[in-house]
Amino acid sequence: MKAPVTGSGDRTYESPPAGSYLAACNGVYMLGTQPGYNNGAPSLQVMLNFQLFKRKGPVKDSTGHIFEISRIMNHTANVKSTLTDYAGALRGKPYSEEELAILQKEGGLDPEVLLGLACKLDVVTEKKGDTVKAKIKSVSALDPEDDVAPIVDGDETYWDWTIGDQCPKRIAYFWKRATENPDHETQPSNGHAANVSN
Repeated sequence: MKAPVTGSGDRTYESPPAGSYLAACNGVYMLGTQPGYNNGAPSLQVMLNFQLFKRKGPVKDSTGHIFEISRIMNHTANVKSTLTDYAGALRGKPYSEEELAILQKEGGLDPEVLLGLACKLDVVTEKKGDTVKAKIKSVSALDPEDDVAPIVDGDETYWDWTIGDQCPKRIAYFWKRATENPDHETQPSNGHAANVSN
């Protein structure tokens, strides 16, 4: 699907409170090859975005927006990778080495298929100065006997630099740093798909 340009720049974002949530994946953003942390090796990365829910419904901030939280990870799939952990939780069971071998023959794990799927997230908060920031501590599958999967409220968004749409504002910082974006602009460039690794 086409990815809209999101974010007006005039909204103040609030961090969700720490706790356990039901979560629906409403965004998958390919970030390109990002610089390595502390001069480490560059890596192709993807960001998954989630809306947060409790059993009674969506959890909203003081302005009435549903709380969202994101996780950036390497765009590679093996039995130990973060992407595979999230993909397994979202589909309801972990990936086996045999399943990953099949995916490898099919060209890799496509994160776009995660849109609309649901899982559980444990969220913690950290205070840095005057800022409180939430981050995902762990991900797990829904309990099929006890949990009702939440449904994404609004649009589901997929973006990569090969589809020809302008970069969404929420990932502009990352796209400007991407190796695939030699001009360091927020317009899309040429790119490629990721593969399953062994």
